[in-house]
Amino acid sequence: MVESSPSASSTPSSLEDPKILAAAAYLLGGIGGYGFGYLSASTVIGLLLPLGIYMWKKTDAFIAFHAFQAFLWTVVVAVVGFVFGMVFLAQTQAVYANPYAYAYGGGFGATLGLSGIFLMVGLVILVVDLFLAYKAYKGDKFKLPVLGSMAEKPFL
Repeated sequence: MVESSPSASSTPSSLEDPKILAAAAYLLGGIGGYGFGYLSASTVIGLLLPLGIYMWKKTDAFIAFHAFQAFLWTVVVAVVGFVFGMVFLAQTQAVYANPYAYAYGGGFGATLGLSGIFLMVGLVILVVDLFLAYKAYKGDKFKLPVLGSMAEKPFL
């Protein structure tokens, strides 16, 4: 009788490992945050991928929690991005449409200031995405303040 080695048979594939799927939900959902400002294809993909992981592995509580929290986090990021995008668009339209507003209202400096704020917010979102993916990969159940309690009792 030939026995297979235990290491070959006990190593799960990445689609069977709950930690990898939970971390992937955050990283794939992070795609949606980088469509920052508009309802782009990346936002739609970023919303659908964690939701797909949730629907696929709904019976595994660990994966379901992280995938649904990643979905909710992506919704929040998309809404914040949309609001910031509209503020940026309104500011540029107001400043550049009127030469007096450009000269006395800040013009290029105001645009650079808003761009800097958007960059900082984007970096915070990236750090939160990476942190959540790291915690999920380590097997921890890290709850975001409001979204975590919503993810424990998903409405889907």
